Amino acid sequence: MGRGALEAMFCERAVIVFDYQGGDGLVTENNFEEIIKCNLSGRRFKKQYNVMEMVNEIKKYNLNSVRKVKELVLKYYSSNKVINELLSVYETEINNKRDLEN
Repeated sequence: MGRGALEAMFCERAVIVFDYQGGDGLVTENNFEEIIKCNLSGRRFKKQYNVMEMVNEIKKYNLNSVRKVKELVLKYYSSNKVINELLSVYETEINNKRDLEN
């Protein structure tokens, strides 16, 4: 579910995190950092929405908020960021191995 949510947010789509086990609701710039703590799985708040509560989540839709969420997704999950982090880990490990060999 988290991967699908991320892909939708990369495409500048509004995302409601929710499945049969509950959910976290509409992802906004205000709750994004909390919701990603549990990988957009619905486990952060685990809310069981009734029909009216889900309608209210949908009514929270705001195009400007969706655009801000996309910026946050790019900040945290862009390929450039992830690749640079991986390269840093590899470089550290290569240097550690060299230090152990010497």
